[in-house]
Amino acid sequence: MAQKDVLRLLERNHTLMHKLKDKMHLSFKGHSHQRYHILLALGKKGKMRLKDIAAYMGMSSPALCVLFSRMEKEGLVTREIDQNDRRNTYYAISKKGHKAVDEIIEHAREAISKVFAPLNDDETKKVSEALETVNTILERYI
Repeated sequence: MAQKDVLRLLERNHTLMHKLKDKMHLSFKGHSHQRYHILLALGKKGKMRLKDIAAYMGMSSPALCVLFSRMEKEGLVTREIDQNDRRNTYYAISKKGHKAVDEIIEHAREAISKVFAPLNDDETKKVSEALETVNTILERYI
């Protein structure tokens, strides 16, 4: 199989996943896609500087600062000024933020489980092996 065929399959997978998300009404439980991914990153990485989160998210620091102000008011994140360098601001996910991420993930898992529930053992094994192969390849570049 040529590399262009693999690219077409990945594009098709991407399109199908978006259609599936819409069909299953997967949502971020009132949170935007960006907010969810910020909370997820903070949950995994812990406390991060604003400029590091901006680089990770591909956003400008000023735009992210506005978003974080709202998230802080809602109790999803906490903010801390670096005492050694007041130009640096650190953000961390709060307990409420962790709860929001857990709810979103659980909602998604339940919806996706419904899609794969009808598979027999052989189909489940094939899907699992294929995803493991793809993930292993992708992890080389992350």
